[in-house]
Amino acid sequence: MTLHRPCLFGTEVPDPRKPERLRRVHRPEHIQTPLEKLASLPSAERILRPGITLQVLQHKSMELTNVEAARRVHAARGAMMREVDTRRWIGKGWGFAKPAIG
Repeated sequence: MTLHRPCLFGTEVPDPRKPERLRRVHRPEHIQTPLEKLASLPSAERILRPGITLQVLQHKSMELTNVEAARRVHAARGAMMREVDTRRWIGKGWGFAKPAIG
């Protein structure tokens, strides 16, 4: 779980133009990290794996600053993409090469 990255959590409200339809609205007060959202749920403790508590996750989230967590994610993502880069020159642009058959 990403403990540091803020996310927009939408609220469904009736669409005034189409009464039978609900539309999702994202408001600034609904910006939360996934951990904050999890902690706000009434059944949060039941969702977690055995041995993991909200207190453990909150303590882990405080080990790094948001900037340091983002740097680590960026470095890990870059290392992964260098390892799995399978692009080949196809036609006039870059595309993902199809595996050879046979």
